Amino acid sequence: MMIGLIAGLLGSTIGRWLAVGTLAAAILTLVVWRVFSAGKASVAALQTQETLTHVLDVVRRDQALRSLSPGARRRWLREYAERRGD
Repeated sequence: MMIGLIAGLLGSTIGRWLAVGTLAAAILTLVVWRVFSAGKASVAALQTQETLTHVLDVVRRDQALRSLSPGARRRWLREYAERRGD
């Protein structure tokens, strides 16, 4: 029964157009899905890069602070706190 229905649809002009339309919709859906997946991966990579850049900046700043004398470190931290308070 089901095979007869499918054969009848594919044997008719309307059935063939319906099959071609369904195939085209499936291909379009696959392409759109791939584009969205690529965009999502790109955004994740950009966020990771920004995080790593921030961590590297923090590490460099901490190393610079460690190289200062205690007085210079206190002065730098005081100025930093004043800038952050504004």
